[in-house]
Amino acid sequence: MSGPLGNFCNDDNSFCIDLTHASANDGQLWGTLKEHAQRYPTTGSYYHRDDTYTDVWFITDNAESKDSWQGEIDSLRGYLTLSAIRAHAMPGGRHALTGYHLKERPLPHSAQRDRSNERAPLYSRLFLQLKHWILD
Repeated sequence: MSGPLGNFCNDDNSFCIDLTHASANDGQLWGTLKEHAQRYPTTGSYYHRDDTYTDVWFITDNAESKDSWQGEIDSLRGYLTLSAIRAHAMPGGRHALTGYHLKERPLPHSAQRDRSNERAPLYSRLFLQLKHWILD
C-alpha cells in the first residue's frame, strides 16, 4: 500500500471520510468527514502495519464535540476499505461507539490527476508553523 489516501463512503454515499493529504515523513494525515450534508475537518496519523494493512487514528471536529476514530485500511477485497470505530461525544460526558465499514469510491479522472500532485510537504510545514505559533 502506498498511503492511506482515499474517499471512503457507505453504500449510498451519504457518509464519507475523504483522506486527502498524508505526510510520509511523520505519518500525519488530513481530510474531511461528510455526514448529513455537513463537512468536518479530520486530522490524525497512520502507520503501515504491512503490505495489506494501514492503521489509522484521527479526530473529527464537529463544532460541539471532537470524535475520535481508530481503525484500519485494507486491500483484501481488491479495493481499499476503511473499517473504524468512532467514539462520539454525547451530552453529559457520555460516549457512543459506532462501527463503520466504508468502501473506497474512485475519484473522477480529473480529480485523480490533481491528487497525484500531492502537496503534503507544504501542508506539513504549515501544520508545524501553526503548532509553533500556538505554543509560543
